[in-house]
Amino acid sequence: MMSNTESTGRLVALLVAVGGLATVLGSFGTWNACPHNPCGEGGGLTVILEQSGVQFGPGVATAILGVVMATAGLMSSPQRWRDLAIAVAVVSAIGTLAVLALHVLIEYVVRNEVLPAPYGGLFLTFLGAVVGLTAALGLRRLSLAQGVGPGGGSGPGR
Repeated sequence: MMSNTESTGRLVALLVAVGGLATVLGSFGTWNACPHNPCGEGGGLTVILEQSGVQFGPGVATAILGVVMATAGLMSSPQRWRDLAIAVAVVSAIGTLAVLALHVLIEYVVRNEVLPAPYGGLFLTFLGAVVGLTAALGLRRLSLAQGVGPGGGSGPGR
């Protein structure tokens, strides 16, 4: 029979995997919308072209980091892999947030070329990274509360 903290650990590990999955799905969602005039300079017709994160570029990195985070979440369920999986999940979530921050800084501040609108894919990628990071840190805290030190040993002296 599974203990309460063990089942909580599995649930939190599942949240890390869900955060990674949301990051991957968000990477394929809409990140930008750029105005385009297909009729040349003289034409009055303007088309708004939406681009996913993967089409735009940074979404490739966030999709890869999301897969790594989801895999780390699934691998953190066995106790012997938990410390490594937590570290990998935290690094991939922080990497995703860094890519998103750089993307927003370049597109919205430096270039100022995209239409200001809430893009679902960009938001879902951000939300997935935050959920994954929060769950991974919670899993680390739970692991420390159980008395499991680095390397999977038990107690301070192991």
